Amino acid sequence: MMQMNGGKYAQYGVYCNPEVVEKGKVVNLTYEGILAQHGADRVFACIGYGPNNRWSDVSLIEMRKVGPQKFEGQVAITSKGNLNVAFKDSADHWDNNNGQNYVFASK
Repeated sequence: MMQMNGGKYAQYGVYCNPEVVEKGKVVNLTYEGILAQHGADRVFACIGYGPNNRWSDVSLIEMRKVGPQKFEGQVAITSKGNLNVAFKDSADHWDNNNGQNYVFASK
């Protein structure tokens, strides 16, 4: 289980363990952000790779609800480059870090 007391996006309730991603590895995403805080019943992680302004290999992963305001999901890293993440709920509300997305560097 990942510790929730740090990380580059901790103030937004977004955690990636490990924070530096590597092709062929699996990372654990935890989301306790604004969508969860406002009662989302389902949360999806929209992920892509590479430069933040030019995502490639984009996919949508449904996260599992593990607490009243907490969702978790595993992402198999399938491409080289940064892991870019934005979140959406079942009502199509988005949390994309005010348009900046959540970006995790690659090895």
